[in-house]
Amino acid sequence: MTKGGGTVSDKDCSWEEYKNYRQVIREKAGAGHPLPPGVRFGEFFGKVHDPPENFVLTDPTRVLVNRSVVNQLIKDGFSLQTFDVKLESKKETCDYVELWAPLIGWATGVKYCKECERGDIGGTKTPVIRGETIPSDAHLFRLKDAVNFIIFSEALVNTIRETGFTGIKFTEIQTG
Repeated sequence: MTKGGGTVSDKDCSWEEYKNYRQVIREKAGAGHPLPPGVRFGEFFGKVHDPPENFVLTDPTRVLVNRSVVNQLIKDGFSLQTFDVKLESKKETCDYVELWAPLIGWATGVKYCKECERGDIGGTKTPVIRGETIPSDAHLFRLKDAVNFIIFSEALVNTIRETGFTGIKFTEIQTG
C-alpha cells in the first residue's frame, strides 16, 4: 500500500486510515482473504540457516518449501499452489517457494470478529475443525476463523513423512 508515494506501515497511519486502505484492497482481494491488522503484502524475502531444511515455517501463517519438494508432492498428486520467494543462505542458493494455504472451513467454538477479520484462537490453543466445512480434496489450508494454523491433510502428512522431508513437525488435531 502506498500513501503519498511511499509504503504504508502501521506506524504511518491511524486505525481509521488503515481500515480505509484495507477496504480498497478488500474490494480487489475478495471476501475470502482476511486482511487483519499487520497483514503482509508482496513477495517474502529473508535468510535461512545453513543447511536449510526442506520446510521452513517463518511464522504461524507462512510455510516455505524447497521447490524440488513441492514438485515431488505435486507429482505425487497433491494440488499445491505456490508463490516465489527470495531466500539467502551463506553456503548455497535457496530455491524455495511459499505454499499457499487458502482459507477453507471453520473451527468449532470460535468467536469470529468481522472488524479485525480473525477468530479468537491464539498461538497455543488448538482448534477443533468442523469437518463438514472441509472439502475432501483439501490437503493444505487454514481455517477462516483460526488463521494462525496451517492445516495439512492426513494424506499429505503421510507422504511428507514417508519421503523423509525435514523441517516440519505435525500435531494431530480433532475434527468435530
